[in-house]
Amino acid sequence: MLVVYGKGPSARALAEALDCPRYSPEVTRRRQGRHHVVNWGSIYEPPRAASLNQRIVYDKHRQLVLMRDATPTIPVPRFWTGLPSPSEGLSLLTRRRNHVGGRDIRLIEPTAEVRTRRPCKCVCGHDHETVSVAPGGYPQSTADYFTQYVKKDREFRVHVFKGAVLRIAEKKPTNVKDVVWNAENAHFHYYQSDGPRDLRAQLVQHSIRAVAALGMDFGAVDVIWTKKLGFHVLEVNSAPSIYDNEHTLQAYVQAIQRWYNERSR
Repeated sequence: MLVVYGKGPSARALAEALDCPRYSPEVTRRRQGRHHVVNWGSIYEPPRAASLNQRIVYDKHRQLVLMRDATPTIPVPRFWTGLPSPSEGLSLLTRRRNHVGGRDIRLIEPTAEVRTRRPCKCVCGHDHETVSVAPGGYPQSTADYFTQYVKKDREFRVHVFKGAVLRIAEKKPTNVKDVVWNAENAHFHYYQSDGPRDLRAQLVQHSIRAVAALGMDFGAVDVIWTKKLGFHVLEVNSAPSIYDNEHTLQAYVQAIQRWYNERSR
């Protein structure tokens, strides 16, 4: 039997479209019998081996580590678990290891060095000043980790399932100067064909490799692009919002049904 394992509106919509039960993690672990489980974003591992996304990497900092250390490496923004030296003058984004919708993000900038002038107290007899310099720094933060702020020109979401791309969307912000492009200030424009022709090959390659680096079967990969620096993979979403887009929902339904039919033979 096919079971959707997870909570939220997208898990409910997926179960309804697949015409199968949806169990919360607590209920599913108590059930007996053989299930084919679609783990839609739960940090609790499904109880059966026949599962999609048996284990997910929910910790977004851990995701960056795995992608950076992959062979060959996947391009990700620079990141730190503690505040870096302000000497480079980098703009940073504060992050939480577990977050939803980018609501944890804050932009912080290093303060300029402080120069203080005082009258000289030496006995040389000349009228001059001494200058003391205090280095600048970042404001205190309780963030779990920090990433370098990369001013993006474009941002994409690529839905990957079992090594293939289901759909590609580009985020269209209300204001391109906003640091975060999320549901509150941007919308997805889905490509009807294969995505942006000028960037498709690398975009697809990075996205497929990102999901594979995390050991996951499917995920929605957030990728930014700049004219100067090219691509950076930001994260992989294990429970992307699909309930509000019928075409994306059906793309997952068809892919999951093919997987289930092959496993049920």
